[in-house]
Amino acid sequence: MQLGDSVGVEIFNPDFTPLGTLERKTAVRWLERFKSYGEFELWCPITEQNTYLLAKDNVIWLGGESAGVIEYVLKERYKSSEFEFHVKGRLLESKLEGRTVYPTFRHSGKASEAMRNMVGKYCVSPEDELRKIPNLFLSELDENFGGSIDYQQTGSDVLEEQIYLAEANNLGFTVAFDPFNKQYVYKVLNPADRSWNQVENNPVVFDSDSDEILDSVYTINWANGRNVAIVAGAGEGEDRFVIEVFDPSYVEGDVRKELWVDARDLQKQDADNNALTDEEYTNLLKQRGLQRLSEYKYIESFKSTIKTFGYQQSVYGVDFFLGDIVTVVDRELNVTVNTQVTEVEQTWDSKGYRIDITFGNPQPTILDVIRREVRLNG
Repeated sequence: MQLGDSVGVEIFNPDFTPLGTLERKTAVRWLERFKSYGEFELWCPITEQNTYLLAKDNVIWLGGESAGVIEYVLKERYKSSEFEFHVKGRLLESKLEGRTVYPTFRHSGKASEAMRNMVGKYCVSPEDELRKIPNLFLSELDENFGGSIDYQQTGSDVLEEQIYLAEANNLGFTVAFDPFNKQYVYKVLNPADRSWNQVENNPVVFDSDSDEILDSVYTINWANGRNVAIVAGAGEGEDRFVIEVFDPSYVEGDVRKELWVDARDLQKQDADNNALTDEEYTNLLKQRGLQRLSEYKYIESFKSTIKTFGYQQSVYGVDFFLGDIVTVVDRELNVTVNTQVTEVEQTWDSKGYRIDITFGNPQPTILDVIRREVRLNG
């Protein structure tokens, strides 16, 4: 069944040349994440126009700042006489994946500045011009935000480090699509508090009594959580520099669950081979510990389908945005939380438009777990 005209799907080539509009799409799924890259899927008939448009590396745009890159194309036949494209890809944040954090990156200051400077150093204005990501620019920066950190990393992937810095410092990031100026624009995102116990912003409350929540799933999972990191740095045996780092939510008396972090790669010298003080080195190890703990978070998530018809008290993209802290009240599940909008999935198909929102820390995927273990064990 053909999808209605509720969403247009425009296709561009990698050089920002508009190629045309997708014909007779049957379904579109668009998932945005605050602290990581998003992803998309779409289905449409195999036509001459669609075959021309749906080529690897082309850019899919629904309007606004979000866009995705085609990475997977499947052509299939079903019901003997119908032929269909099934296309997948990731949103533009995935462009940061192809650059390595090398030479060593060091930073002392605001977390948002570290994230921004890393992208600038390895992706936007690298010393080796061959490493530059074409058409990628940094957004204009009005202020730095997030906590102050001391951070050092060598040899990881820029995208992975952006995810870990965002998780450890409650920040987000995005790569916006600007077809008019032919730019991809990197931005660090600072969450806004729109919960009902603050006065700076208009509060956003999703309440089952007001029919804003159509269905919901509440999950608590502490099986793989850790709240204390034992971070081991330079040195050998009893002379090794070791500290304990506590998750910000840890309180005395909580069930203590420890995580061993081998941070031997963090040496006690700065970029000019000058010795760091114990305090400076401790701050480096502390940031590494907080990053590792962010990969073993206590999982509390609330996934809901939000009403998109009739009167809506709160509209996504108008009253609240990805990353905002809002209040969710589900009286049937006996859940009331001030929580963050961490994922937004929008779907257009034969049943109409639907928006599913994940509040809080989502369950890690199998890929997340594999990456975490590879990172932890080197």
